[in-house]
Amino acid sequence: MSPSCSRRREQYLQRRRESDVLRGSSPLGLPIVPPTHSFIVAWSALTLFLDLTYTAILLPLAFAFGLNQDKAMATVSLTLGFLFTADMGVMLHRAVVIRYMDRLLYVDGFKDVARAYVLFGHFWIDLPVALSAPVQLVGLVLEASGVIDRSMLGGMQVDREGCAKAAMSGAPRGWSPEGVEGG
Repeated sequence: MSPSCSRRREQYLQRRRESDVLRGSSPLGLPIVPPTHSFIVAWSALTLFLDLTYTAILLPLAFAFGLNQDKAMATVSLTLGFLFTADMGVMLHRAVVIRYMDRLLYVDGFKDVARAYVLFGHFWIDLPVALSAPVQLVGLVLEASGVIDRSMLGGMQVDREGCAKAAMSGAPRGWSPEGVEGG
């Protein structure tokens, strides 16, 4: 191979390496990463797996059978809530390709990526999910400090055997489960 050919090849590989790493940066100084970057591909696969297993299968089963009061399920829910919060941060640092008429536009400026995420992405779907983790954390801290008690919340409570019972705090005065047929 001639020296000029190998030099051009080396320049091409150098440009390719640089284009795969840093394009723009956010106000935090973090890079805007191309959508084909290995981290983004792995992160997208992880969040898809979590959506399919936790959101579509485990969460409905937990609500249906009262497992949402279990400490292990609360820990899993809190952990995944923070992962979904982190997903919003990752989506704000991922460049996007937008189809406009017959052209593909590569958007890698932070403000443009944020605008595209809010206007055309899943921002409004991700926001309530991302806010659930801090709300859960505040609830757990308040419960641990004794400010709130689960029995004060009223409604139905489910014991370990899966039997639903009415919370006594929300029941009328003088009511007891023994007085109800089948209770």
